[in-house]
Amino acid sequence: MYIYNTSFMVEAPVHDRWLALVRDKYIPFLKKEGFDRITLSRILSSETAGQLTYSLQVRVAEIPDYQRLDGELFAEYETIASGLFDGQVLHFATLMKVIEE
Repeated sequence: MYIYNTSFMVEAPVHDRWLALVRDKYIPFLKKEGFDRITLSRILSSETAGQLTYSLQVRVAEIPDYQRLDGELFAEYETIASGLFDGQVLHFATLMKVIEE
């Protein structure tokens, strides 16, 4: 089992629109594509003035699932978000392997 974690740094002026996009469009899109173990969390320990940080974690069973998610499916988010938020939302992704639950 793997966790594909994407951290998002969201500037306050676009926060509500970004959160609505992720909740109303991107997460349902991922679920429709077969990824049903998804967690969206707000990161409290790294807040800076004017910026909020979130973590979107998607659990995947195998590396090919991760590759599909990281490639074609995340590209869908990037295409939409880049046009809407123009640099006001930054992100980076990390792949983690679950060792014990």
